[in-house]
Amino acid sequence: MKEGIKEVKELAEDIRIAMLTTVSEEGYLRSRPMALNDIEEDGTMWFFTGKNSEKVDEIEDNAKVNINFADNSDYDYLSVAGKAELVLDKAIIKEKFNRMTKAWFPEGTESDNISLLRITPDSAEYWDGGDNKMVQLFHLGKALLTGKKYQGGRHEEVAM
Repeated sequence: MKEGIKEVKELAEDIRIAMLTTVSEEGYLRSRPMALNDIEEDGTMWFFTGKNSEKVDEIEDNAKVNINFADNSDYDYLSVAGKAELVLDKAIIKEKFNRMTKAWFPEGTESDNISLLRITPDSAEYWDGGDNKMVQLFHLGKALLTGKKYQGGRHEEVAM
C-alpha cells in the first residue's frame, strides 16, 4: 500500500467520526456527521445510512462528496474527495453490520431503511500534528518569539 494511502486509512480509523458533504438540489454544500463503518486497503470507505434520507437523494443527483475528519486534540485532519454510491446488497449489509450500527438501526439488517454508502476516493489531503501537545506548543511559542513561520506536523496530498 502506498504510504500516503496508509496514512489516510490510519487517520480515518483513529478518528472514525466524519462530516460528509454533499451538494443540495439548489447547489448548496450540506454537511452532516457520519460514523465510519469500514475503510479498505485502497481507501474505499463504508458508512451506514438510511436509504430514505436527504443525503441519499443528493448523492443520486450528484455523486461527488467530501468527507472531513478532525481530531483537534492531536491536531490531525483529513479531507477526502470522492464519489458516493448507495449499496442495497443485503449480503454486504450483513457483512458490514456491527454492534454499533444497531444504535441507528435497532431492527438490524432486516430494517426496511438500511443501506450503505460506498465512498470511492479520488484524492485526499491530510495534516498530521505529529508531536504531542507540549512539543507543538513549544514550536508555536518559538515561532512567535523568533518571528519565523510555524513548521509543525506533516501535510500531504494523496492521489487515490
